[in-house]
Amino acid sequence: MQPARKRRGTAIFWLSLLCVFSAIGATVLLANDKHNLRVVLARFGYYLPPKTMTIPKPGRVVKFKADKITGRDVMIDPHVLAPEVKGYASGLMRKVFKSGAAICDYFRKSGLDMTEWQASQFNKKIYECYAESTFPNPDKPDDPSTFFLMVKASSSGALISSRLKIIFTTLEGREKTIALALKAVQAYGEATGWRELLDERGRIERLEPFSVSQFGTNIKFSAEFGGPGRYNLIITLLAKSPEAKRTEAFFRRENYFPLLPDIANGGDRKPQG
Repeated sequence: MQPARKRRGTAIFWLSLLCVFSAIGATVLLANDKHNLRVVLARFGYYLPPKTMTIPKPGRVVKFKADKITGRDVMIDPHVLAPEVKGYASGLMRKVFKSGAAICDYFRKSGLDMTEWQASQFNKKIYECYAESTFPNPDKPDDPSTFFLMVKASSSGALISSRLKIIFTTLEGREKTIALALKAVQAYGEATGWRELLDERGRIERLEPFSVSQFGTNIKFSAEFGGPGRYNLIITLLAKSPEAKRTEAFFRRENYFPLLPDIANGGDRKPQG
């Protein structure tokens, strides 16, 4: 009887110990809203935790009073105090690298009989040169064909305007005046670098009126109302808009850091080493 009683006591002990550990394990697993149980099940692949996003609570705005800064100089960029400029877009503008006198010389080298560069008779601040050719009309001696070209610039040489005028009263006069006009347009486009003017030679040859206004320049070829065979080609530099003036100011050399001596003098820098 003694061994059976002993085995029964051992079984009761282990059963009691199992109940105690089971109670402790259940308490641990079920605590904190079954959080530990979900962790264990997820570890063995029996539970997939839902994805949640925790939104932090907004912080509190705390007012504080800063100390006054006295007796100190603070550097402020001048642009901070500058008035607002609305529509601060810049505009492309044309740059003429030849003076009026240089353009007249180019015409002369191209075969056009230009006068000397001189002050205008009507305004001493304006300088000009011009060429004029006349072709006779056998049927009407008082009504010849005429070619006229004039270039105007300021006393500093800055180009202001150019005018080309042709009047033809005979077929021969038409051929000669148009030939001179095309020669003048070719020379003018080469001297100034205005390629779009060269592209318009076909329309001038066909006596087809056109008007082009871009980059601060207006080019207009039109027929006169005074009668047939009278045409004008007028090239004028328009007044600069605020956008064009801002572009010009932006690209001024004096607004940038000085160039290195070898670059400023047009030389090439030699590689080091």
